[in-house]
Amino acid sequence: MIALENEFEKEVLGRRNRALSGCVPVDELRPPLKRPEIVDNDPEDRSPIISKNGRKRPNQKKRDSTVSSLTEPDAITPDNLMDAISSNLTSSPCLDKHSRNADSLTSSGDPFDRTIQQQIEVSHKVSHPHRLHPSIWHNEAGEHNSGPACSCKPKYRIGPLHNQFEGETEVPRCRLESNNRDRLYHYRVMVTPTTNFFNCKPTIIPYNGNDYFFDGYSVFLHSSLEQLPPCQLLRFNLLYEFVAVADDFPENLTVRAMDMLTKYIFQELLELLDLNWLPHGAESGCPVVHLFPRFVRKVGDASAELLSVNHILEYWMGQSRLPLIRPTDLSAIQRMANSEWSARIDDLRGTLAWKPGVKPPAIRIDQLDRSFDSSSSSSTNTPRSLPYPLLVHMTFTPMKLSLSRDPKYKSVLKNFMKLEYLMNNKPRITAHDRAQRAQLANKLDSMDQSGVHRREITVGISSEGFYRTGIRPDVTQFALNMASFVTHIRCIMSLKSLEARLGYEFKDKSLLHQALTHPSYRRTDFGTNQDHFQNTQTSCGPRTIVYGDKLQLYKQWRKKGLSSMIKVMSFMPKQHEERSKIYGNERLEFLGDAVIEVIASIHLFFMFPDLPEGNLDAYRQALVQNQHLADLALRLGLHKYLLYTHSVDFCYDSTYVYTRSDAFEAVMAAIALDGGLEVVDRIFGAVLFGDCERIHRVWVRIPPHPLQAQFPDGDREWASNVPMLKKLSALEDRLGIKFKHVRVLARALTVRKTGFNLYTLGDNQRLEFLGDSLLKYVTTDYLFRHFPRHHEGHLSLLKNSLVNKYTQASVCSDLGLDQFIIRREDNSLAISGISDEVPSSPTRKQQNVKNKADLLEGWLFCFHNSRRCHPFWQLWF
Repeated sequence: MIALENEFEKEVLGRRNRALSGCVPVDELRPPLKRPEIVDNDPEDRSPIISKNGRKRPNQKKRDSTVSSLTEPDAITPDNLMDAISSNLTSSPCLDKHSRNADSLTSSGDPFDRTIQQQIEVSHKVSHPHRLHPSIWHNEAGEHNSGPACSCKPKYRIGPLHNQFEGETEVPRCRLESNNRDRLYHYRVMVTPTTNFFNCKPTIIPYNGNDYFFDGYSVFLHSSLEQLPPCQLLRFNLLYEFVAVADDFPENLTVRAMDMLTKYIFQELLELLDLNWLPHGAESGCPVVHLFPRFVRKVGDASAELLSVNHILEYWMGQSRLPLIRPTDLSAIQRMANSEWSARIDDLRGTLAWKPGVKPPAIRIDQLDRSFDSSSSSSTNTPRSLPYPLLVHMTFTPMKLSLSRDPKYKSVLKNFMKLEYLMNNKPRITAHDRAQRAQLANKLDSMDQSGVHRREITVGISSEGFYRTGIRPDVTQFALNMASFVTHIRCIMSLKSLEARLGYEFKDKSLLHQALTHPSYRRTDFGTNQDHFQNTQTSCGPRTIVYGDKLQLYKQWRKKGLSSMIKVMSFMPKQHEERSKIYGNERLEFLGDAVIEVIASIHLFFMFPDLPEGNLDAYRQALVQNQHLADLALRLGLHKYLLYTHSVDFCYDSTYVYTRSDAFEAVMAAIALDGGLEVVDRIFGAVLFGDCERIHRVWVRIPPHPLQAQFPDGDREWASNVPMLKKLSALEDRLGIKFKHVRVLARALTVRKTGFNLYTLGDNQRLEFLGDSLLKYVTTDYLFRHFPRHHEGHLSLLKNSLVNKYTQASVCSDLGLDQFIIRREDNSLAISGISDEVPSSPTRKQQNVKNKADLLEGWLFCFHNSRRCHPFWQLWF
């Protein structure tokens, strides 16, 4: 086995280095671009403090992009890379034209042109000396097709998007020539649905007269997976679900063989150069995961035999030694009949052809054509100078570089569509309209046929120098998505360190994972460089893709549009709590906003018994504003776990502040759903004042209400001595609840103009402050649990319709609370009701509604204070 592994490492994994051994280094043939270093802002340049009531996000489309804007804190962005790029373009002859354009833009002070910058980056990449074909895109480490892969500021280059998973440490090296059964845990990866993963022609390895079919991958981890939520990936308008199922540990493999197969597939063939499964900062040791391609044959109805790893090494090494077309067969190929030639290449169609040393190193064989072009014939002539057949490959131009993204094409297409619309709605079409339409149509056709930005391209390459692999696109498809699945595993395992910081272990870890996932992450969840994934998918993935129904897929996720809102708002609530299928943390952020607000309101209300409502509201706003919550997220370390799209939108401080604050609210909501509001109270207090024991002790020790402090055992005896309290028993009888502290109930029914008295020690304005937060929380909690198909905006509309003053006034009247308002008449307390007659002025009517709403909110405080909230909330909803 050791000899086989050594031979595979030498013959297969070392072939690329041998092919490039005599070549001039790439940096000498193509000098690298000099880009400006992206630096952090100065410490004093902090983002402005923005309250929860002013969540206005900056308009990125209207930001200043002039030369003078370079002095602004956020000026060094991907849009402004032209300044430094233009300084070194003269070193590349093919970029002289762009260099002059860039210099003129810089010197004249005109706005930077993103299109020109992209052209410079693309021209630099196309000039790679080892590029296989100008129309086939290759991968370079740390690079997108049109620029650097990461434009984040150094302080934001953290978290899973930058291959930094909190809690990961260097893993001790496994025994290379052993399966390490005592150290590793084996899981089989299963995917549903299997569309586009298992083709009609799967990868087969023949052995001992039997065919072993490719059956996905197995993962070997150094720690067990206790609760791994399913990994949902959006591909081809289909939602795939990857799960890891514990399986029997295979005996016929070694760790060294698995790592060599992984390197062969992921690096030598698929060219995923940014894929790194070592812990961040580790240069040695084991990767966090070992992968093993499964080849099985069915034995009976319910069992299967797994092919040993040594047979996989032998077969793939044997295939890599076979040229795609032998030079000795060229003469016979020219004399073959078409049917014979078609039968000969039938097994090669759809497989990957490998040419070490070029970029990309492997492409899919769509056809082998004996008709050839003299320009593509071999430079090293065969004995008879016979040409090699053409390897036909059908590829695509990357979407962001295709014709549909060209500004000129988009402008002409927009004018054409506008003219079409006008002509369809005109009562009479003139000759000028027809001529203008024909002119625009001809211009579109000429741009389509120009070939510069064509989306679908068919290329023909001489088959000389290509080798066989015996691998079909099903292996490619699984391997590409295994990168996302491994990232998912690492994210879930890193949450253990966050649970340790929180001091709470989740029963359902999918809640915490969802709270840290931005909605934008679904479209960019590739586990590695996005352009690398798409380039490899195009070059080595299946030729024919089965796409799902985009309309049906996005129908349940769509949240914009009037028709969508009408449809969603027509859904009735679920009778029982149901988990929402809406992706991302927006719904959790909606709930977390109410959770943090009610906790802050409770503590402030009891800590400052003498402050009026306005002061309490100001203190609460200081606690729940976005900037403060973002700072708490930094203190808790949430920024090291966030999952969001890796784009320029998250390279700005203002955007990142909102992302952190939303994530903090979502985490608090996840804790409330998993462990209850008491756990959130403990964690929020620890994060808020945990660094100061004295202040934290004051925060957590909530004193009783002053009316409760006077009579800790209750003041029910006052009901028999004070006429006003005696008459409140009628309200208790109506509600079926006896309050321990009747004076608290009396204060909840005391309006502001009643004035101060010895029985209630004030009015209900302070109680209304806390009752308002309680009502918002219980309403939000109910809507979140029983309206799973509603997005955050829809839930906000429902909440506003339930907690507005008109709804509260109506409920107050239904309960009859307005019949027990306490007023001062003749210097004594008495009971009087609010007249049902229509007030003489609209102002007085509005004030009457406000008083009833305050009555209800103050009365809700009495329920919270008596710990009898739950039965009332059930009655409420």
